Amino acid sequence: IDEMMGHQYANIQQRVQATGNILDKEFNYLKTKWQTASKDSNKIKTFGTRGEYKTDTAGVIDYRNNAYGVAYVHEDETVKLGEGTGWYTGIVHNTFRFKDIGRSKEEQLQGKLGIFKSIPFDHNNSLNWTISGDIFAGYNKMNRRFLVVDEIFNAKGRYHTYGISLKNELSSTFRLSESFSLKPYVSAGLEYGRVSKVREKSGEIKLEVKSNDYFSIKPEIGAELDYKA
Repeated sequence: IDEMMGHQYANIQQRVQATGNILDKEFNYLKTKWQTASKDSNKIKTFGTRGEYKTDTAGVIDYRNNAYGVAYVHEDETVKLGEGTGWYTGIVHNTFRFKDIGRSKEEQLQGKLGIFKSIPFDHNNSLNWTISGDIFAGYNKMNRRFLVVDEIFNAKGRYHTYGISLKNELSSTFRLSESFSLKPYVSAGLEYGRVSKVREKSGEIKLEVKSNDYFSIKPEIGAELDYKA
């Protein structure tokens, strides 16, 4: 009976956020690490990544995932160091393979579109404030496989996701030498998302999962060590 309960749906929100975080990581790389000589720049990057999730929480299944996609950032910088505006967009396909008996699988396709603005507080850009906001939407397919007695059964469902997020980051840059610089930062991210109702339309034992929404607050503090040859 436990196999038929649909534990694969237990942490949908976590997986939706994990898929979005993959795009966020690529956007951040393009904005901060990919330097260009032009003040009006267009940056595009394809990517692929893998991950694994393990938990001791009852009713939540471990999984492995692999994702691929494309990210794009357009940035307009002014003559003032550290000042600029821009927008970004991207799409990612993320496949989750659950470590259950039936080896269930979920595919998530998510797209994002956002804008950002960076404001320096002095001419050297030693202190900078960056604010960004984006919207996202996703289309997802679940292939739930479960064991009953000694036979594997299937149930397939589809659902949609959408949401909005806002992030504020305050950072300071200290040059340690000609090649090295240290960038401590503090940030706060807010995100609201909604998961549509899941109604499995094919399979032997079909489930229906109610729609739900989530709200997350993610404070972060850290430092980055940069090297330029």
